[in-house]
Amino acid sequence: MAEANDAQPSRSQPPKNRSNQNRNRSGSNQNRNRNRSNQNRNRSNQQRNGGQRQGQGQRASNRERVVAAAVVVDNSEVLKKIATDRLNAERWIWKASGSVGAIVGVIVFGLTFWINLAGAILLAVLTAVAVMLLFKKTAPLTIENNIGAASLDEGMLPRVDAIISGLCASMGVETPRLAVLDDPIPNGCAYTSKMGPTVVFTSGLIQTMSVLELEAVFAHLLAHVRSGSVSRGTAGAGMSLLLGPIGRRGATSHRWIGEGSLYRADELAVSTTRYPVSLAAALAKMEQGPLARPDSFFASRQYDTIRWLFVDPSVARRARSEEIANLDATSLRRQVLEER
Repeated sequence: MAEANDAQPSRSQPPKNRSNQNRNRSGSNQNRNRNRSNQNRNRSNQQRNGGQRQGQGQRASNRERVVAAAVVVDNSEVLKKIATDRLNAERWIWKASGSVGAIVGVIVFGLTFWINLAGAILLAVLTAVAVMLLFKKTAPLTIENNIGAASLDEGMLPRVDAIISGLCASMGVETPRLAVLDDPIPNGCAYTSKMGPTVVFTSGLIQTMSVLELEAVFAHLLAHVRSGSVSRGTAGAGMSLLLGPIGRRGATSHRWIGEGSLYRADELAVSTTRYPVSLAAALAKMEQGPLARPDSFFASRQYDTIRWLFVDPSVARRARSEEIANLDATSLRRQVLEER
């Protein structure tokens, strides 16, 4: 019995060895599985890195395409013309204000040269410079005071704010100040000052025009800002008002504000909105608008002096003679837009 009992432990040893072998095998399998999972993770990381690199490459190529497209746009004839118009407008402002200053300086010299020649020359030069700077500075204030529009805060007209913000983003101009003129005649203008560009529109414009027509009119006004003609228009209109009868005589104010500027603003506006029909319809509604009341700004001498600053300069002047050889006449511009 003792020998049998002693033999039992020796018979139970093989199962222990087998269990140990199974444990070793399971451990090796776990290690293999871990190695495989690590390999899979490495492969997925490599694929992710490759995808990121590929995405970065695609983004870089997209940037290159955008830059290439921008270069093409920058070299377009439209932007070249805009740059030329901006330069010419700035030159004209200095020439016009300098000419007025020079005329006043000559008058001062003629009145004082017999007293002291050197002193007269110095006084004439200082007077000319002072008058030049004064004209350049006070022209925008003169426009603002004569129109008398009430400024608007952001959010007062959400529909107008949405149209203006979208057009500013498309045309690449700063958001202008907005001002409204309480008048049933649909019209508007743009001028500039120390505060930046200002867009003025009438209550009749908001009440009369559809959304697309409003967009077309505001695109026309912002086109003046985009091309830089708003600076010359502001200076020319202000000088016309400051010089009184001289500025109102004949076509003087039209030349000073800029002949053809309204027609060119139509072209730039249509190239932005891609829909000339809406601007033609807006001009047609302006032509068919109500007559100016006696107390209306559009019946005043101030408007008659600076009317070429407005989208519709032909209010109360629907004469056929104004359309002849005049690209800025409302009816002629409408006909050109309708034929596109």
